[in-house]
Amino acid sequence: MTVGGQGQRGDAAEFAFFMHNTAQLRNDDSRFTITAADFALFNPNTGNCPIFRSRRDMEISRKMYERAGVFVREKMGG
Repeated sequence: MTVGGQGQRGDAAEFAFFMHNTAQLRNDDSRFTITAADFALFNPNTGNCPIFRSRRDMEISRKMYERAGVFVREKMGG
């Protein structure tokens, strides 16, 4: 978990999903960085956090979204 105080903002955070114990965090492929730009790329309508099983899955998804974009971009701001 990454926590910041008032006025503090990070541009990226390290994530790991589907972990069952802390020893699994030693596997570099299980951990990866997702940036604020990635959130906007993967989920521009909601900003929700995507879930990936590995760094490779995240990198493949990033390349797909960079090339093809989002399927439906909802109108923002009403």
